[in-house]
Amino acid sequence: MRLWTECFPVAYGLIGSESNLRWPRPTRPGDKVHVEVEIIAIRPSKTKTDRAIVSYVTQAWNQNHDVLLISATKIMVFKK
Repeated sequence: MRLWTECFPVAYGLIGSESNLRWPRPTRPGDKVHVEVEIIAIRPSKTKTDRAIVSYVTQAWNQNHDVLLISATKIMVFKK
């Protein structure tokens, strides 16, 4: 979560809208975790031009390529 909040390029904050989170396998001490986030859609608001809904998928794997986390999320973000 810290990595996400420090690296996500959001200008004026965000509001969570929807999230689906799964942890298919546990993370163990000593695991090397690889995380990828893919933005799959940006839908501008039709009525409020200063914001949009961003949909993205987060996945995390360990050193054995086992999937540890899968998350599909929608957030409302504001334009600069």
